[in-house]
Amino acid sequence: MDDDQAAHIRPYPKVATDIVDDKLQLAELLKMHASEIAPPTITSPDSSQKGKLYFVKHRFGAQGKSVYVYNRIQLEEWWQRSKNPQDFVIQQEVPPALDEQGRKFVLRAHILMLQSSDKPVRAFLHKDIICLPHASPYAKEDCSHANTPKSAYISQAGKKHPPPFLLQDISSPNHPAAGLWPNIRRCTEKLVSAGCCLKDSPFQQPVAKATTCFALLGADLLVSSEGQVIVCEVNSHPALGWGTMSQVPAAVFRGLIEDSLSIIVFDKMKEGNKFESLKIHDHAP
Repeated sequence: MDDDQAAHIRPYPKVATDIVDDKLQLAELLKMHASEIAPPTITSPDSSQKGKLYFVKHRFGAQGKSVYVYNRIQLEEWWQRSKNPQDFVIQQEVPPALDEQGRKFVLRAHILMLQSSDKPVRAFLHKDIICLPHASPYAKEDCSHANTPKSAYISQAGKKHPPPFLLQDISSPNHPAAGLWPNIRRCTEKLVSAGCCLKDSPFQQPVAKATTCFALLGADLLVSSEGQVIVCEVNSHPALGWGTMSQVPAAVFRGLIEDSLSIIVFDKMKEGNKFESLKIHDHAP
């Protein structure tokens, strides 16, 4: 690759990645175009929501920071004292699937978005889906969550997490994530389609001649007790070997980066590349 070629490869502009990085924008996008893959989102608490738990997230929070778990009474108290509730997303808990140790878990999927001057926007999903168990067991009977640590609900919270592993390495057919690859594909296809179907979508803006724009997105996915795959959040600067990903073998991220560069720089799917092309559906109104 010469310097001239490298100069024409650049990240997607912030106006594009903000669609997913901003949790409020993402929630509104999915509510409008793909509500079946999003947690129920509310604009304010009301008395009909008894017995439920809520995740309150700052729209620009990252790595589990500025995420709070409340029951309805706590949510109402927070709402009354909050000075800027409009900067938060309030999402109802999705009844979770639990692993054999009774823990919630999150699936990290990596999506490569790519647009060239001579090709429409494309999206690819990497086969190395990382499964991250939570640090503490989930207590189904604790409806108020008063006696359950935050680490049971939020993947980044707590210490001494069980080791992460890849989806394809699950040996037990009883694990709720076993065999979920087709569901993950469908979920991520709906996610990227929602972002691309917007009128004047920044993911589909004209690109200068001989230029390629790209974004490597990290999507955190939840699995409901009914086996449905749900989008928790998306990050255009995913952790690749640090933070909660520090226990993931380095070879996983090395392979991810090599596979990404093969497509971004050389526009080739070399043998052994673990990315699979996603269909982008135009379902704009």
